[in-house]
Amino acid sequence: MALNRWLTDEEYARAAANGINRKRLQSRVYDFDWDVEEAITAQIGTVRHEYERKHGTWLKTALENGINIRTFYRRLQLGWAYKDAATKPTRSKGEIEKTWLNIAKQNGIGYHTFISRIRTQKWDMERAATTPVINTGRRCSVKDKEEV
Repeated sequence: MALNRWLTDEEYARAAANGINRKRLQSRVYDFDWDVEEAITAQIGTVRHEYERKHGTWLKTALENGINIRTFYRRLQLGWAYKDAATKPTRSKGEIEKTWLNIAKQNGIGYHTFISRIRTQKWDMERAATTPVINTGRRCSVKDKEEV
């Protein structure tokens, strides 16, 4: 609840002595509902109040279930229900996928290229892990272009 009186000149002077200007003091007291004494004495950047977030309780549930914050928010963005976004476990990589990913790395194929070949281009894992990357862009060397 915001303070229901005006701040006095004495309080402004005490805050100024602590390096807090009038506008910051007013903001702390009236906008952020800080206690007057804390608003006057706390140095800038030293106090962290935990404000209630929009998805606060569900976010805590997601973190307790081992779900990354970005994963949780992305699921909400995709239209998932709060309960499902916070409680459904993420898909772990299977042993076969890990094996093929290691083969792809040995062949000089990056993770994102490997996954893109499987999911977007619908390649099988063997082909995605063994087909070399074709470097034909403007940043590749002349040697790479001659091989193609």
